[in-house]
Parts: sequence; structure tokens; C-alpha cells
Amino acid sequence: MAAKLGYANKQIVFKQVRPENRRSMLDNGQVDMVVASWPITDGSSAIVDFAGPYLTTSVGLLVRSDERGRFTNDAGSVGDVGDGTVCAVKGDETVGIFRGNHPQARIQERSSYAQCVTAVQVGSADAIASDMAVLSGLQAANGPQYMDVIADKGEVSYGIAVSQGTSQLAQKIAEALEDMVEDGSWTAAKDTFTSQTKLTVSLNGDPKAIVSDAE
Repeated sequence: MAAKLGYANKQIVFKQVRPENRRSMLDNGQVDMVVASWPITDGSSAIVDFAGPYLTTSVGLLVRSDERGRFTNDAGSVGDVGDGTVCAVKGDETVGIFRGNHPQARIQERSSYAQCVTAVQVGSADAIASDMAVLSGLQAANGPQYMDVIADKGEVSYGIAVSQGTSQLAQKIAEALEDMVEDGSWTAAKDTFTSQTKLTVSLNGDPKAIVSDAE
């Protein structure tokens, strides 16, 4: 993306962000854009500007393989979570969708996905709630033979976030995303992701700038 915007490799600096600190890192200028599974929602669109969507996927759970039957219904999707403890990362908007689907679930918040994976592995949590793209990546990185992903109701669409008041940057990113769709770059990236995670994702709508009135 940075290359599409005209930046050389030596000008690009990658910084790790988490759901709980990504807005502050944008606001204080530590990063110029966030490309890190940030769903476009009414709530997030009120605090940052977006370009997108660039990926659409569903909400889901990541569980230990031997616990899959406990959380799966007859249709193969998330069923009754009962009294299970579900780990979620602070600031992850997709958890709100999961709460709406399963209001009885006990949510245990942690600061990172790595902490949630450890919690599931040691048994202090039964599952991780997020979107399927994040969960499939965690599954691939932590042993697909030991962990399973289960789809739930509800979809999320990712956007590339920029600070409010930078609508020109959002528009340039949206145009770059459109170019990537047209020249096949988006499809190539999607196919690579699918080959690594076995998850099929889509592009729900044409990328565009989604900006507030704050300038």
C-alpha cells in the first residue's frame, strides 16, 4: 500500500498496534495509517476515517480441537456457548457482535491475541472471540491440528484507518485499493492468505473513502 502511495521501501516503518492502542497511535502521530483488522462500524467511523473495505469476513470462535463439539451446533457454526469462558482482546469491535449473539457468554478481556491463545492452551479460557480472518491466522500460527475455528453469525469489513481530518489521505488510499483490485494485486493477496489459513474471504463493495465531517 505504501508503495502504491509513492513511498520507497526505506521510507516505510512498520509498527505493531493493538486494538486498545491503535487510535491513540494514530492521534499522536506515531503511525500514519493502521492496516490491522480494524472493522468499519458506526462506532469506529465516529473516531477515525477509513478507506475500504478491503476484506469482509464473519465473526467466529477459536477453540481447542477437542472442545469443538461443545461449541458447535448441528449446522457446524457456533452454538450455545453455555457457561464457557471466552477470551477477547480489549478494543476488538467484533466482540460486540459476539456479545449480541451470545449475551450469556462470560467474556474475559486481555491485552493481546497472544495472551488469549495462551489462556486457551492452558485452560484458563475455553475459546477466543474475534473475526474469522484473525482467528484463522492464530490457528495457522499455533497449530491447526490443535485448534479449530468456528464461524458465527455476523460479518465485519476491514478498512485502512487514518486520523480524522486527513480525508485526502483516505481518498488516496481508497484509490490505491481500487487499483489493487483492478490489477489483480488484491486477488493475489487474498489467494495467499487463503492458502495459508484455508479461509475464504471476500471484498464486499468497492473501496472508498469513509470520512467524518471533522477537518
